[in-house]
Amino acid sequence: MSDITEAVERLKHEVDGASKAIPPNADGFPLITCHTSDISLVLEELKDLNLTFDLRYKADVRAIEMWRKETGKELTIPDQADMCVFLLKELDKRSENINEFVAAAG
Repeated sequence: MSDITEAVERLKHEVDGASKAIPPNADGFPLITCHTSDISLVLEELKDLNLTFDLRYKADVRAIEMWRKETGKELTIPDQADMCVFLLKELDKRSENINEFVAAAG
């Protein structure tokens, strides 16, 4: 379980079934009331965003490793445009390989 997931679960447990309110302003009116359902929605969104970030980060790392292996630039991180061009060329190469395989088999 990731640190974010653990924090989400811990916070859910702390606020489960409770309603938390920020102390009132100088006029005696509450500034914000935060209900458990609101916190749960925010925490679920945070969890989803964290998962999305993790997926994107891992994909970027894989692409950078492919680029480094192909170019021999082990200590360089390509800019996003160079990475996109590289990945599109790799896609073209692999598509050609698949087409050749299908033509040979067919």
